Amino acid sequence: MNKVNLNLSDYQILNSIIDRENSKGISKLRGITTIELADITGFSLTKIRATLSKLLDKGFVDYAVKRGKSNAFHITEKGLNEMIAVGMDVVDIDNNREKEE
Repeated sequence: MNKVNLNLSDYQILNSIIDRENSKGISKLRGITTIELADITGFSLTKIRATLSKLLDKGFVDYAVKRGKSNAFHITEKGLNEMIAVGMDVVDIDNNREKEE
């Protein structure tokens, strides 16, 4: 089990992976890029990349379909469960996935 601890800014980035306005970060086809995360959160790309590495290691996010040359990411069920465990608001992923189909 990965023992890397997350800090508050890591959780803010995890929460921001779900871009509720644009329905991004919710599935493999609707990923969000590091640049988009930096725009949303105000964190540097260095911080975003470091946090994504931790979140990938923990299984809270996974790679989505690339957007051009940019990697994209989406939240996993494990990531959603972690958000619930720490008391963060969680979007209704199943409802959003139905809209995509």
